[in-house]
Amino acid sequence: MYPPHMIRALIVIPILAATLAFPESAHAEVPSVPVGPRVEQSAASTKDDLYVRERERYMDGRRVFLSSLLAWGGTSIAAGVPLVAIPRDPFVQWYGVQTIAWGAVNAGIAVVGLLTTSGVRAELRDRDAVFAERRSIRRFLLVNVALDALYVATGALMLGLGTDPSLRGNGAAILTQGAFLLGFDAIGTFTQGPVAPLSF
Repeated sequence: MYPPHMIRALIVIPILAATLAFPESAHAEVPSVPVGPRVEQSAASTKDDLYVRERERYMDGRRVFLSSLLAWGGTSIAAGVPLVAIPRDPFVQWYGVQTIAWGAVNAGIAVVGLLTTSGVRAELRDRDAVFAERRSIRRFLLVNVALDALYVATGALMLGLGTDPSLRGNGAAILTQGAFLLGFDAIGTFTQGPVAPLSF
């Protein structure tokens, strides 16, 4: 009977010799799972879907906002026209004149915004552009909120301290328009959606 160390030698030496003679066969190939085009395409598709969803969410909100502003502008014009026609009442007449002027400006802004919808959508080429646009609009609306508060204060002063009926009529109209726009722009500021990529 061979000693144990000789038995180990008889086993190890042939294996060693085979390893040296055929080095490539010494390492068993472990099958790998390649990250193929399908996996990459799936990830890219998911990212694109999220971007398109976020872009369309922004565009839908923009359309609702501008359509509401257009409706308010049209209502102001429609309400102001008959007031201008009322004779011998400077307060009411100038309230009507100021209301028509504000209505025309607001309607004009809304129409221009709605007409540029396709161009705005084309500019939003990726998610970063969507969030940048939201940040820009939010800053713009915050500035408008401050201006709206100023309109309200100015209108209140003209109405409360003015003695001339035409001045007071203008003040009342400015107060009305400023109060509506203050609430309108404030709501718009907080309904723009996320301004940073929180979801993807």
